Amino acid sequence: MTKATPPVSGAFQSDLALPDFAENAHLASLPPLGDQDLLHLPWFNTIMEMMKEAVITVNCEGEITYMNAAAELLTLQKKKDALCRNSTAVFTLLDAEKRTLVRSPAMKSILKKSLVQLGGSTILVRSDGSHVFVEGSAFPIRIGTGETVGATLMFRDITEHKNARAMIQRLLTLVFRHSQMYFGLIKRIIDGF
Repeated sequence: MTKATPPVSGAFQSDLALPDFAENAHLASLPPLGDQDLLHLPWFNTIMEMMKEAVITVNCEGEITYMNAAAELLTLQKKKDALCRNSTAVFTLLDAEKRTLVRSPAMKSILKKSLVQLGGSTILVRSDGSHVFVEGSAFPIRIGTGETVGATLMFRDITEHKNARAMIQRLLTLVFRHSQMYFGLIKRIIDGF
């Protein structure tokens, strides 16, 4: 059985239902968040640091306001060095096919006031010049009044996945070429009899 969460003021109001388990009983006693800064809540920071996806938040000027451990690993930038810097100074995004700059998805989401998807053909250029394929999305951060105050960018490294697909494609091509050769050889042997 589930019960609805108690009303929470501001932008953090949710229609999600919580399972009626004893371990969730403490959630009903949490004070309303209102427009309180989530990044300063210890439980929120713990959740963000445990995520495997890179999470970066920016303000409306594009300056990084938060970066989890996965984002540090992916960008090769320490949080302390990245905070308050423009995200474009911390990492660069390129279209893999055209090799052109990709406009900041976080800034796009702020302007559009909606979700922006990063395609699987996006390259993240790290601080040391190396690069990885990434996919993910960006979405605006709104406070209780509806005002957009920044954006969250979530992405993950898909380089191994891309490399595995390319290797499989090469193997399939090789198998196809060899199978044609073997079928031709077998046909000649059969035709010779």
